[in-house]
Amino acid sequence: MEATDEQIRRELRASARREGLLASQAAVELLIRCEFARPGYPWIIRNEDPDAGPLGYTADFERILDETVPVSGSQRRLLAIVASLAGRAEVNLADGVAGLDRTNIALVLAAIAHANGTHEDRGDGLTTGFPPGLFPWPAEQAGEGPDSHRM
Repeated sequence: MEATDEQIRRELRASARREGLLASQAAVELLIRCEFARPGYPWIIRNEDPDAGPLGYTADFERILDETVPVSGSQRRLLAIVASLAGRAEVNLADGVAGLDRTNIALVLAAIAHANGTHEDRGDGLTTGFPPGLFPWPAEQAGEGPDSHRM
């Protein structure tokens, strides 16, 4: 049975929480919000071997920049920022944010604030709730899920 997008998002977030690093949580959330957390992307891995770690979906951030997935230049830059937050790549921010639209800049700013520990609690299981958010994750539109921020 195929996993739903919601199940994959839930498992990716749980995997990031288990890792315990805010930067990894921010990387996963940015990956989800930019709609790159779906089956078929080579960095979305399903572990079905209990000897290899927790079962479920995880993100293999090293594969983000190694794969030749057809994406636009701005999408490639967002993926590089995701990999950088996860500690798998170095990104020149001047190049990384060039050409991103307001929606995606807001997502990157929220991810950086989250990685720094200055995020707010939105009940998503990723946040601490204290102190108040410096730059919160953008609100989702009514009827939209976390993947609603298209590039």
